[in-house]
Amino acid sequence: MEDTTIFQQGDEVQRIVFPNDGWIAVGINGTESISVIIEDGQLAAAPWFAVWKNGKIVSKWNGAYIAGVIMKEE
Repeated sequence: MEDTTIFQQGDEVQRIVFPNDGWIAVGINGTESISVIIEDGQLAAAPWFAVWKNGKIVSKWNGAYIAGVIMKEE
Protein backbone atom coordinates (compact mmCIF):
# COMPACT_ATOMS: atom_id res chain seq x y z
CA MET A 1 0.00 0.00 0.00
CA GLU A 2 1.35 3.41 -1.00
CA ASP A 3 1.89 5.97 1.78
CA THR A 4 -0.25 8.99 0.85
CA THR A 5 0.97 11.10 3.77
CA ILE A 6 4.29 11.96 2.09
CA PHE A 7 5.15 13.22 -1.37
CA GLN A 8 6.32 10.60 -3.86
CA GLN A 9 8.37 11.08 -7.01
CA GLY A 10 5.96 11.81 -9.87
CA ASP A 11 2.95 12.87 -7.76
CA GLU A 12 0.84 15.36 -9.71
CA VAL A 13 -0.15 18.71 -8.20
CA GLN A 14 -2.94 21.03 -9.35
CA ARG A 15 -1.72 24.20 -7.61
CA ILE A 16 1.28 25.50 -5.63
CA VAL A 17 0.44 28.21 -3.09
CA PHE A 18 3.11 30.64 -1.84
CA PRO A 19 3.30 32.45 1.53
CA ASN A 20 2.52 35.80 -0.15
CA ASP A 21 -0.80 34.37 -1.46
CA GLY A 22 0.64 33.97 -4.97
CA TRP A 23 0.13 30.68 -6.78
CA ILE A 24 0.89 28.62 -9.88
CA ALA A 25 -1.81 26.33 -11.27
CA VAL A 26 -2.18 23.79 -14.05
CA GLY A 27 -4.07 25.30 -16.99
CA ILE A 28 -3.06 28.90 -16.21
CA ASN A 29 -0.46 30.81 -18.28
CA GLY A 30 0.47 27.74 -20.29
CA THR A 31 1.27 25.50 -17.30
CA GLU A 32 0.71 21.94 -18.53
CA SER A 33 1.48 20.13 -15.30
CA ILE A 34 3.18 20.35 -11.92
CA SER A 35 4.97 17.27 -10.64
CA VAL A 36 6.89 16.29 -7.52
CA ILE A 37 10.61 15.69 -7.92
CA ILE A 38 12.45 14.22 -4.95
CA GLU A 39 16.01 15.56 -4.70
CA ASP A 40 18.78 15.09 -2.20
CA GLY A 41 18.61 17.74 0.52
CA GLN A 42 21.05 18.77 3.22
CA LEU A 43 19.98 16.02 5.64
CA ALA A 44 17.40 13.99 3.72
CA ALA A 45 15.47 13.76 0.49
CA ALA A 46 13.31 16.83 -0.15
CA PRO A 47 10.31 17.44 -2.41
CA TRP A 48 10.57 20.01 -5.17
CA PHE A 49 7.71 20.98 -7.46
CA ALA A 50 8.50 21.11 -11.18
CA VAL A 51 6.36 23.37 -13.38
CA TRP A 52 6.04 22.09 -16.97
CA LYS A 53 5.30 24.14 -20.10
CA ASN A 54 5.72 22.96 -23.69
CA GLY A 55 7.01 19.61 -22.44
CA LYS A 56 9.88 21.15 -20.46
CA ILE A 57 10.50 22.13 -16.85
CA VAL A 58 10.42 25.94 -16.72
CA SER A 59 10.79 26.33 -12.94
CA LYS A 60 11.25 24.28 -9.77
CA TRP A 61 10.08 25.25 -6.29
CA ASN A 62 11.49 23.90 -3.04
CA GLY A 63 8.77 22.38 -0.86
CA ALA A 64 10.29 23.96 2.24
CA TYR A 65 9.50 27.46 0.95
CA ILE A 66 5.90 27.17 -0.18
CA ALA A 67 2.73 27.58 1.89
CA GLY A 68 0.95 24.51 0.48
CA VAL A 69 -0.23 22.53 -2.51
CA ILE A 70 -3.50 21.28 -3.88
CA MET A 71 -3.05 17.78 -5.24
CA LYS A 72 -4.42 16.78 -8.63
CA GLU A 73 -7.61 14.79 -8.29
CA GLU A 74 -7.80 11.55 -10.20
